[in-house]
Amino acid sequence: MNGGKKLLWLVVAVGFATSVLGVQSEGQAAVWVEKGTTKVYKPLALAGTSAEVFLEAPRNEWEGFQVVIQASDEGMSGVSVVMSDLAKDEGAGTLDSSNARLYLEHYIHIDKPSPCDSFFSQDCGGYDIFTRTPGDYPDPLIPFYNPYSDEHEAVAIPFEVAAGDLQTVWVDWFVPLNAEAGEYSGTLTVTREKAIVAEIPVHLTVWDFELPTSPSMASSYGFGEDRVWWYHGGAEGPDAETTTRILDNYDLALHKHRMALRGYGPSVTFEFDEAGQLIPPDFTQYDAVVGPRISGAHYPDGGAVNRYNLGMFKPGGSMMGLTEEQYIQAAKAMVDHLEEKGWLSHVYLYSLDEPWMPEHWQDGSYDKIRTSVDLLRQASDKWNGHVMVTGPYQSQLDGYVDIWCPVVPMYSDVFYPEGSWPGPDEYAELLSIGNELWFYACNANYPGVLGYDLDAKIGYEPRLLKWGAWVENASGFLYWRTNYWMDPDPWANMANWEHFGEQFSRNGDGILLFPGDHNGSKVGFGSPAGVSMDGPIVSYRMKQIRDG
Repeated sequence: MNGGKKLLWLVVAVGFATSVLGVQSEGQAAVWVEKGTTKVYKPLALAGTSAEVFLEAPRNEWEGFQVVIQASDEGMSGVSVVMSDLAKDEGAGTLDSSNARLYLEHYIHIDKPSPCDSFFSQDCGGYDIFTRTPGDYPDPLIPFYNPYSDEHEAVAIPFEVAAGDLQTVWVDWFVPLNAEAGEYSGTLTVTREKAIVAEIPVHLTVWDFELPTSPSMASSYGFGEDRVWWYHGGAEGPDAETTTRILDNYDLALHKHRMALRGYGPSVTFEFDEAGQLIPPDFTQYDAVVGPRISGAHYPDGGAVNRYNLGMFKPGGSMMGLTEEQYIQAAKAMVDHLEEKGWLSHVYLYSLDEPWMPEHWQDGSYDKIRTSVDLLRQASDKWNGHVMVTGPYQSQLDGYVDIWCPVVPMYSDVFYPEGSWPGPDEYAELLSIGNELWFYACNANYPGVLGYDLDAKIGYEPRLLKWGAWVENASGFLYWRTNYWMDPDPWANMANWEHFGEQFSRNGDGILLFPGDHNGSKVGFGSPAGVSMDGPIVSYRMKQIRDG
């Protein structure tokens, strides 16, 4: 196993640019801080002892840490947390507290842990760090103030801490592009009924460089729009303006975490005259959605989408109701338009999903993909370089696929016996001829193969996964769904045991966002009482993905 592969797929103990010292307590409360990469789950084996924060970040980066408030034999009510400005230690200069975002970490109880292997074992090979156990795990991050309204009304504060229990607060600091390099200091204050419980010194070192606003790595995160209306909009559903606003808020929440939705834009209609010739398509609506996202004008930070799935001309998929000749004409018109707009380099074609699955190849999946690609090539050689398959390299598709996207365990001998799947050497050869390597994660992702399990005890698993993909020379990452919400309660049901079965279900699989409202008519449960927003609740795991 090469060094890169060890970093990519096996959890290792690493340090990140956040450190903490000391502890504070007052009356019936103990307050301490934890690194953003430390998952504070319950039952808590050992209380922390840190009460000073040290952060390091370049400009245009978010850096997070956590504050833990623990009540002893008396509960606490009217609790809040306030972040001050950060003043430059030497010379003039201040980073305004408006650059901070605070969230209440909501705990989800897990009765049935994710399996450690395909035999539903729970010993994880004797590695305690991988063992999934019942307990309460933090993931949904309820914002202190509503980020989706102009009023920014309070949502998560003040809050309560039950006797003997603890509550964790996530604190995000953004370093603006105009920040001067140097050392800054401020104070985080915890109050109870407006009385000070603890004051925690916060130090930030701003490095003298900046991160680019537009991500250099492609990402493709699935999203099910239909599920959104189960919870937003009431019995009749929202009006068109509200629908657009809510969907934009979900898109923006992912964008802020350097994650892109899988696809953008409505489908284009292709019509033909009596002679069978394509009538020039109307791209107006399509361009209005896609253009601002490619330029970055759609987003407040000006960041552009790196890649997106076209959603049409799916290799191995349907013919879109067209004959082969019509398909060829339509594909040529589409690719010519994308090239004219300068968007073609941002597009990929998501082929028939997981053609290596037995039920798929038995149904002719490889032939279907090859047939579609042949038609696309008849339309234009401009489609070369854009075909992506969710699967490892396989000779059946050699010369037909440009972007190989294996699921994490199907990379080399990470999980399967040696020689089962291609590894770094094989992909290096493919990269040398212009192919790309992406990765994706989904169910059946057993520890210690890195993934997005909600009940993983290692907080930084999703973060390390992105660094490892970079080490392996991958240029993109795909995830099948971000809002795979399930009845009856999308804030509690974290694994679809009935559909995926005992071997393949994992807690949190397909769920990175949580519905920020519950006034829909489809189901009776949604966000907790008092949480009603026109947008999603983001998660602890999304913070780790962003930082990776």
